Amino acid sequence: MEEYDNVEFLANGAFGRVYKATRRQDQSIVVVKQIPLINCDDSVHNEIRLLRGVQHPNVVRYLDSFVDGESKMFCIVMEFADAGDLHTLIRSRKEKSQPFRESELWNFFSAIARGLLCLHQNRILHRDLVFFGLRIFLIQGLETREHSIDE
Repeated sequence: MEEYDNVEFLANGAFGRVYKATRRQDQSIVVVKQIPLINCDDSVHNEIRLLRGVQHPNVVRYLDSFVDGESKMFCIVMEFADAGDLHTLIRSRKEKSQPFRESELWNFFSAIARGLLCLHQNRILHRDLVFFGLRIFLIQGLETREHSIDE
């Protein structure tokens, strides 16, 4: 993790912890998913293989992966969704009694459908859909990105 600054804890994921960080190389904000090496098996390597192969504007981008010897963690670096997630936006708009315009809803639906189509064309099952916990992330301008693998 020595190539990253401003590391900030975001959440616990299914396999490890998720952090927001600044990549020193280009000052970009990224998400770093840390998985204890002891928990790394074929499924983690399969996840990396799948993530590397998906390049679509509506799917969260894989950027890098590495082993952090100091913390004994396997790290997956992903694009940071700077506008949060759709679930939080929906709750916020509901609390403020600010309904979505029909055009916004169609934009969300269209972006989600395009992201899912890309995943399905790559024979990737979006596991979150099975549990109705769809993780939709937002990029400034309300562009949607899906996370293709459980966090």
